Amino acid sequence: MKYWILLMLAVIFEAMAALSLKISTNTQNHIYTLLYGVCFAISLGMFYLASKGIPLSIGYAIWAGLGLSIVSLIGFIIFKEEINFAKIIFLFMIIIGVIGLKFISK
Repeated sequence: MKYWILLMLAVIFEAMAALSLKISTNTQNHIYTLLYGVCFAISLGMFYLASKGIPLSIGYAIWAGLGLSIVSLIGFIIFKEEINFAKIIFLFMIIIGVIGLKFISK
């Protein structure tokens, strides 16, 4: 169970890193660039720890898939990025895949 918590923390910090990078490029504020580096380093550290108890193929797919989904939602909500029915369906498919991977892993 602790490995899954570490993996979820890795996903959250990865999404925070992506958000910081986007803000950094929009504002040229280097505090956000530093925040990006710190969040991404924490994310990789948490992923490293999580991979000790979760198979790499499952852990990486969940880390990347959930991170992508969260970042996409942030883009739609905060940055007013384009959203359409197809994007919603494909993000939903990613989330279903992540849930499936969780259920088949030990």
